[in-house]
Amino acid sequence: NPKSNRQSILFFCLASLIMLLCGVSYSWSLFVVPIEMEMQWSRSTLALAYSYNLYAYCLGGVFAGFARRKINFRQIMFAGVFLMGLGYAGLSTVKSSGHLFLFSILRGWGNGMLYNTILALAPVFFGEKNMFYTGFLLFALGMSSMLLSPLLNWGITFWGWRMVFLVIGLVDAVLLFICTIFIPRPFALNSSSINKVKPEKSLWGLSSKEMLATPVFWLAFLWSTIFGLIGQAYVSQAAACATDIRATALQASLVVSLFSACNGIGRILLGKVYNIGRFRMGIILVCLEFLSGGLLLTVAARFEMIGFMYPGTMLLGLGYGALMISNPSIVREFFGMRYYGENFGILNLYILPSAMLSAAVMGNIYTAFGSYLFSFILFSILSAI
Repeated sequence: NPKSNRQSILFFCLASLIMLLCGVSYSWSLFVVPIEMEMQWSRSTLALAYSYNLYAYCLGGVFAGFARRKINFRQIMFAGVFLMGLGYAGLSTVKSSGHLFLFSILRGWGNGMLYNTILALAPVFFGEKNMFYTGFLLFALGMSSMLLSPLLNWGITFWGWRMVFLVIGLVDAVLLFICTIFIPRPFALNSSSINKVKPEKSLWGLSSKEMLATPVFWLAFLWSTIFGLIGQAYVSQAAACATDIRATALQASLVVSLFSACNGIGRILLGKVYNIGRFRMGIILVCLEFLSGGLLLTVAARFEMIGFMYPGTMLLGLGYGALMISNPSIVREFFGMRYYGENFGILNLYILPSAMLSAAVMGNIYTAFGSYLFSFILFSILSAI
């Protein structure tokens, strides 16, 4: 159907831009030092602000999933755009930690609403190639920080962090508003000739209450939490891990860049694997990537060999990126498409416990043993389990 093909292409382009703009929130670390210097807030206060943003992001996604029962996707996206723009603009005016937390929550909630809505619409437009193209959308989200960080860093240096937050808020609001207006209306979910989705795949689905009653959900939630913990713990300490084995600043920077690049590539590669129907193979690949990466990092830390840290970091990056595309596939495979948006939002809550635990795991282990070696051993054991 030429018309449906044009709509799918338009959706892909606009959705990619939306995900790229949503990914700006992952550049928070660029603002930490400038805010700390001006406001004299502790590093823990700024870390807490990012945690609130992350929690709101997860809850905003769940809210968007359930809201689609009563209001259409465009209204949800407009609300998300408003909250996200207000959050960034508000951060440019903060005078107290309370304001910092409030506006961090607003931008996170709006971000989560947009993220969930786009991924919930993707199966309608991409049909049988949904997971492959969803991988590209998540790639855009992951690459946002790498692509835009130099520009943001330049802006902070010359304009100051307040002006950069204000510009982000205004630019995001305008561009996201335009994208939301032009996103095409979804096809009818029960039209297999347009969707190219098997009717039973389109119509079947467990409600959120039914999903929560299944052992499969809790196993998937635990699986995602463990690998999410490993990925978030490592990315937060990757440069420090490299420095701990006497790597140079350039080598430490390369480690961080390798993780980011492979994180994005992993989303596309596993999306392709899931797209051709190799669900179990994809799940096994995620486990093997994390296990192999953990073992290589263990060798690197034990013998202080940066040469082992590079491939270990790449494998962890591939695994962490693959995890992001695995969760939409898990929801589709086990719980169906009828309540896809809300079920995906609920499973995505794994980010909350993994983020809370990851913040403590590597830091406490390093404090106790004076090395990251035991963290990498723990990574390997958890991956094997």
